[in-house]
Amino acid sequence: MTIKAKPKNLTEFIAQAPDAAASKTVTNQAQVTVKMTTDLLERIDAAAKDLNLSRAGFIKMSLTNTLRDK
Repeated sequence: MTIKAKPKNLTEFIAQAPDAAASKTVTNQAQVTVKMTTDLLERIDAAAKDLNLSRAGFIKMSLTNTLRDK
């Protein structure tokens, strides 16, 4: 690996990094933190696995279905 001269523009330098590609961002979403019992979490994980979903996907689907008619 060669050592290059110090970059003149830090933002430009960072943008050239291999992992600097813009990622897709989903709008209108917020991250939440919820505490739950380990038993409930294990049940959620098992149900998600049965449906080939991630934990988050299962929780979103379950809440959407529950609140559909509210």
